[in-house]
Amino acid sequence: MKHIQIKDPTIKRMLIEHMVEQIDDGHIDHLLRAGFSPEFLDNLRHRPSRDFINLAQTPLDIQFTLSEHVLDSGLRLLDMRRSHLELREYFVIHGASRRMVCSYFKLSQDEYRGLREVLRPGRGTGGRVPMPLVEVRDAIHKEWFGIQTQMAGEPCRDRIYELHKRFDHLRIDVLQQTISEFSECIDSELELDPGTHE
Repeated sequence: MKHIQIKDPTIKRMLIEHMVEQIDDGHIDHLLRAGFSPEFLDNLRHRPSRDFINLAQTPLDIQFTLSEHVLDSGLRLLDMRRSHLELREYFVIHGASRRMVCSYFKLSQDEYRGLREVLRPGRGTGGRVPMPLVEVRDAIHKEWFGIQTQMAGEPCRDRIYELHKRFDHLRIDVLQQTISEFSECIDSELELDPGTHE
């Protein structure tokens, strides 16, 4: 735990006032457990606000403790959530099938349609996606085999994302249909249905 000294008078006053708010809201138990006496807390509660303003202007020593591990974990979680949302938008924008997006990102069909209307308005299509030329399909299969080997421990959606970065002139559902054409088990591995491209 890191001990941080507070020198800013405004923050000092806000912390003291926060203690009073905790008392007023009936959350006094954790203050008592922290070592504050009932008499002190009662006195604090009945002080006028100007006392807190004046007290905060003095060299009053106020510190707080902060866990680097907890803070770092929270920031990492925010980064993961941001990456998740960015990847979800990427799949929708670049034409991944409804079933793929819903499966990879745990969305309902209504949530998917709402995202598509915002991110890809007027571009929703149904039916089967036209296949690329044979030489393009061969290149896709070659790259996909390499990605499957190099990224074997990564989530399938990350592998699909990597494949699309190498063929970003094609829609993801085109890649989806291409890598599914020769495999009997690809549907279960990719959690998709090549015939569904809503």
